[in-house]
Amino acid sequence: MPESAPASAPCVLVVDDDDNVRRVVLRQLARLGYRTVEAADGAGALARLAETGDVALLLVDVSMPGGMNGPEVAEHARRTRPGLKVLFASGNVDQQIAASEDFIVKPYRKEELARKLHEILPSGPHPLQPGARP
Repeated sequence: MPESAPASAPCVLVVDDDDNVRRVVLRQLARLGYRTVEAADGAGALARLAETGDVALLLVDVSMPGGMNGPEVAEHARRTRPGLKVLFASGNVDQQIAASEDFIVKPYRKEELARKLHEILPSGPHPLQPGARP
């Protein structure tokens, strides 16, 4: 099990309705040096965002059944946190939000996630060096 990230590490709110996917992503983020909070749906995500004052990035699945989808969660979240960074994830490339939005295609490797997060949060942990062990 990876050590806890330092209190100064950026915090990522992971929102995915699939428990297994969410657990894998949380583990990847912890190994990359990020702090994390999680939610299984849009309402949970907004509640966690309200409880956690220092969320730097929302990593949200585009499609979630029942309630809000990823873009709706991001829209609501940005009303209270206008500068909040968002990374959308989906296994369906056709769901890519827009060229102006950050997007990652599932399934993705830890190295790909690290590079994408470093693009969005350059002050966060550095991406893995080529050839690093997963």
